[in-house]
Amino acid sequence: MNLPLRNLFFGALLFFGLPALAQDPFFSQFYANRVYLNPAYAGLEAGTQLILNYRDQWFGLPDASSMPFQGGFRTYNVTLNQRLPCIGDMERATFGVAGSLFQDETGVAPLKTTGGGLAVAFEYSVLDPDRRTSHGLSRLDVRLGSQLSLMQSTLVSGHYFFAYQVDPVAGVISPPQIVNVGTGPYTNVNIGTMVRGAWKHGVHDYTIFTLGASLSNVNEPDIAFDPESTESFLPRRTTLHMGFTRSISSMRGTKHYTPTSVAPQFRWDTQHDGKMNLFTVGSYLFGKGFYTGAFYQFNTPRRPATNDGSVIGGRNSNALILSWGLDARTLLDVGRRWKDRETGWIVGLSYDVPLSGVNATASLGTVEVNCRIMLADLKSRCRMINKNELYPGAKCPVSF
Repeated sequence: MNLPLRNLFFGALLFFGLPALAQDPFFSQFYANRVYLNPAYAGLEAGTQLILNYRDQWFGLPDASSMPFQGGFRTYNVTLNQRLPCIGDMERATFGVAGSLFQDETGVAPLKTTGGGLAVAFEYSVLDPDRRTSHGLSRLDVRLGSQLSLMQSTLVSGHYFFAYQVDPVAGVISPPQIVNVGTGPYTNVNIGTMVRGAWKHGVHDYTIFTLGASLSNVNEPDIAFDPESTESFLPRRTTLHMGFTRSISSMRGTKHYTPTSVAPQFRWDTQHDGKMNLFTVGSYLFGKGFYTGAFYQFNTPRRPATNDGSVIGGRNSNALILSWGLDARTLLDVGRRWKDRETGWIVGLSYDVPLSGVNATASLGTVEVNCRIMLADLKSRCRMINKNELYPGAKCPVSF
């Protein structure tokens, strides 16, 4: 079995071994699902990459089974990323595409949202990668991306009781009605941009940085179940994300050298004219074949819930997000020194510990699993394709 087919088979086993369940569409490991974070990430890796994401939130609540993968608020997302070969003499420009499928279910309640999207992105190296410098700004790339999705929300039949079915003494006197209600397909548009670069401190000493912004629900689609009687628009959401990566390892040049880096990150989501804000701040520690991270997630403003018709503010639980990941291909490539091993089958896990609101005892927290498989490297004669990589392809288990 050749390498691309073997990788695809490995990915299929991991993916189809998980139940096709879904939950609220937010991912704690947002850099493990980058196109969902910012469409400018489409085609970031130099090749073909399959990304599988699963999230199970608050599976301990009464509408769940108190077991991961069997209840709660579930989401899964599948993305196929493809970097395109260089076009003509445009060696300082790269293009990428990404196709995504998405499904979300709100617990065991009937609400379900499904959809698919196509993202395209363009990156240009503002500074020539052949440029030689001993100190200062050595790389500066700009990325632009957009995504068009087709979505639909439905209320699953068999969950509805009407007044004539309920007796004041006997209670429910007939089974629930089978009613099919849906939004009908609607389009959703997301756009994004990023600046990525590197600052050189010495011969082999760099700080890599990223600053990005995305605007989701640009067209504010109407998601009302009965558009003839009411309108319900999905409000725009603005996301800012930024961070940097700095090497902290020593023993460079020795046979025991394994690059290790620390990567502080920040994310801010705001929606509903600033009435809902979500902040995430923390850091990754990663090297070849592994990563770990700790993040604090909190909301503002902390308005109390009301029943007077006012818009509800951001009142999600503050949470501590702990994440871990390993490159299975690196672990299985025995018989060689760690720094020389193959890479490209990354499996990640995170656990969210609620710190306020819905507590960990009641909800049992949130579990998230992801898998990123490099199916094939990009085969291109482009002279500068390798120099256009801030992170060297699949050799880094997280890249931004």
